[in-house]
Amino acid sequence: MGVITAPDQASVWVRLDSPAAMFAPSQDLLSPDARLQSGIDDLLLQLRARRLSRIRSVTVLLPASEIQDATSGRLSAAVRRYCELRLRENQLSRRVVRRDGWAAFGIGLLLFAIGLWLSSIFLARGIPEPVRELLGNGVFLVIAWVGLWYPLDSLVFTGQPLKREQRALVTLSRARLDVIPDPTPG
Repeated sequence: MGVITAPDQASVWVRLDSPAAMFAPSQDLLSPDARLQSGIDDLLLQLRARRLSRIRSVTVLLPASEIQDATSGRLSAAVRRYCELRLRENQLSRRVVRRDGWAAFGIGLLLFAIGLWLSSIFLARGIPEPVRELLGNGVFLVIAWVGLWYPLDSLVFTGQPLKREQRALVTLSRARLDVIPDPTPG
């Protein structure tokens, strides 16, 4: 069945077949209850689509036969542990993106300078107009622009999805997790 819509803005919900489905996608894709993602990935997707400041709780719907006394506590601890591990991985990924951006910045700056220099050479007088326009105002300016595009994109934009995911992970780790019997018939 997958994710259901929460009735209020302070909660996100997920319907699972078992507590283990929180961390694994369905094995049997022929089942009408098959899921492509794990329950926690569904929750993170819901969180990324919502205002995180309003989220206070996570509700997990499980078949009554899957709920035991310790299910809520164990699942809550497992979700927190998962969030901690994924946050660490996420922080390392952000560092890698920044490092790649700064490493590319040196090469990009050199390419930018060479592109501008060649552009200025071809904009000099005495060169036929079509060649001057094509190379001086076209090709070499594009090369200069491309030289800085990747490093700036890496430093400014590439890390943003990771940052949003980090905020969703922190919200999920702090949210109250309730396990309740699934009210829908099997």
